[in-house]
Amino acid sequence: MTVPFHPRLTVVAGGGRAERESLVAELIGALVGGRGGAHLEVVDATGRHLAVVRPPDGDDRVIDLATRTDVTDELRGADGGIDLLARLGVPRTDARRRLRLRADGLQVEERGDDLVVHLAGRPQQRLWRAATNVRDAEAWVAAEAERAGAAPEDAEVVAAVELRHHELEAAEANHEKVRHLAIFVGAACALGAVPAALLVRWTALPFVLVAMVTTGLSIIRRRQMVRARVAERRALEQAGAASYGGFNLQRVNAMLAGTNAEHRLAEAAEAHRQALLEWRQVAGDVEPETAVRLKSRVSAAIGGIGLDGDDKRRPIADGGFSTGASTAALARALTTRLAQQSRAGAGRQPLPLVLDEPFDGLSGPVTRQLLELVLAAEGVQVLLLTEDETVTAWAHQRAATGRLAVLSPTPDPAPAPTPTLAPSGPPAKVTAGALA
Repeated sequence: MTVPFHPRLTVVAGGGRAERESLVAELIGALVGGRGGAHLEVVDATGRHLAVVRPPDGDDRVIDLATRTDVTDELRGADGGIDLLARLGVPRTDARRRLRLRADGLQVEERGDDLVVHLAGRPQQRLWRAATNVRDAEAWVAAEAERAGAAPEDAEVVAAVELRHHELEAAEANHEKVRHLAIFVGAACALGAVPAALLVRWTALPFVLVAMVTTGLSIIRRRQMVRARVAERRALEQAGAASYGGFNLQRVNAMLAGTNAEHRLAEAAEAHRQALLEWRQVAGDVEPETAVRLKSRVSAAIGGIGLDGDDKRRPIADGGFSTGASTAALARALTTRLAQQSRAGAGRQPLPLVLDEPFDGLSGPVTRQLLELVLAAEGVQVLLLTEDETVTAWAHQRAATGRLAVLSPTPDPAPAPTPTLAPSGPPAKVTAGALA
């Protein structure tokens, strides 16, 4: 596919988390390398229009579109690759943190002190061991994905399918168990209610109530099973399979073709999932990368807040952001990040900013206030990824002004040809700051 970026703000609406992760990976991969087939057009700080061509097989090239000359050697790094962010002082390992801002990133600024206290109240050895395990698992997934010629998020898709299938099996088993119980109890209550009603009418009420409760439980279990089936179907759609059997057949065919790379990738994804589960158990809803950024403050706080018992810990509240009084703090945090991004590169050059569902959990009025701040930002190009209907409606209203563009991916009406990462039309455009 081809994604045309607006010079100021592009809103990509309707994509779920997997789709957002994939687009971020494609964009960063096109900037730093390692994503064969992901081409990119960029405009540097001097106004030079460059096309970065990354074929699936072969060496990367950079073409000056104005003069139609090959300027690859000019932009080649010490390792021989074309890494546009490295030339802006952004290491490959730091690219996601520097270019992407999610809701938890704003959360650090809006209530960073509460997060520090929360993390300081966790078992420190277990906390940082879990963070290290997540980091190592992410590196393992990336390494196996590169070896298999896939993307790291492909492994997450495989793991998601397996997880959803296991959840569906458990839901089906629970529903079957409750259904049999409901049938048995219902029949017994019906047999008992008849003579009870003949003797004294009110004595039939307990039998009727028990039958109603078991029927209600059966309905609840059935709804849980239906939700699990829908979740599995969505995961299968992301994996490009129509059924779980077809999904496994694809994987078996890949292994029979002479490679076990898919198997290793699935193992790495499962390890990553387990590492995240361990992290959630010890850290709650705080993202691992957020905790790592706060580690020095957490260490300093441990000696100063007197945490000698559970009664003195102040865990963060469930439910994400607070609203109302925190709106000003969120606005300050967002404005500060946009200003920093406009001069984040080497030589105080701008870097693009990807806002990945940054307003998750906020009320509609607060979200719209923050969106206006993003639209008013100068000197930074923003890509906003969302499935929030409030954001989408606001973007469509503002699109008529020409100050932003809205992209709403939709499925193809007819069967598509064999998918490829190479775009069929002109490469996408993104302002990436100074390249020289």
